[in-house]
Amino acid sequence: MLLLITKNPLTVEIFSETAGKNFEVAMSLESAFLRVRKRNYSAVVVDEKDISSYMFLSEKVMSLKTFLAEKEEKQKHNIKIETPKTIAITSCKGSAGKTELIKKLISVLSAYRILILDMNFYDGGVI
Repeated sequence: MLLLITKNPLTVEIFSETAGKNFEVAMSLESAFLRVRKRNYSAVVVDEKDISSYMFLSEKVMSLKTFLAEKEEKQKHNIKIETPKTIAITSCKGSAGKTELIKKLISVLSAYRILILDMNFYDGGVI
């Protein structure tokens, strides 16, 4: 559970996209102090440049900029690298509907890393 100290609703929105739903918001230092006394937070994130006045709350106090940078760094290391796939469509007969099939495949498989080759050399060959 994280504690975010801010008065800015845009900061809360950005933080929710990054941290998910596992956080609470305190609007003031006093409110944050009361929350920290009741609950143990994994980190206290402050939306200010100078966080020295918040250091007494917990040893895990950090600025919003630092938190977002750490989160982005963790996401870089969690990237799965998938090998791209190649699909080649050929036929001996013309007018078999290869290009229409390929257009349909492109629309259905747009979320995957694929290369589709249309071996119709009269129209250019590659879509």
